[in-house]
Amino acid sequence: MKKDYQKPMLISEEFIPNEYVAACYNFKALFHCHYGENNTNNHGEPCATTYVDINGIHATGHEGTIEKWGIPILNIDWNGFDLSDAKVGDKIRGIKWTSYDTVNNTGEYNHQGWGEIKSAVEEIPGRPNHS
Repeated sequence: MKKDYQKPMLISEEFIPNEYVAACYNFKALFHCHYGENNTNNHGEPCATTYVDINGIHATGHEGTIEKWGIPILNIDWNGFDLSDAKVGDKIRGIKWTSYDTVNNTGEYNHQGWGEIKSAVEEIPGRPNHS
């Protein structure tokens, strides 16, 4: 069976982004964990108050209550907090993070609590929307 000829057509569609893409920021924060001794996240009392240095997608911390420096801070869940508008002193409710004990090599510790922005939040130049 012979098909009818169809004239070629160019069709374009406008791109509409529908997903959030994180930008990279540099700043300092303080994370306060609510977990205590009787929890399922394998860490004890008192749980860490962690001074965190965010550098793009990497974060390290100093757990003030147990004097551990340079520990990796992983999997930060900002609970929808918008870092692009953050200012010094802003509180972040419902934040979650993981720390990794490189001092005693005891593994990962899951944390949940609240955070506070302690320095100006600066977007890394040349890396907007980089994740």
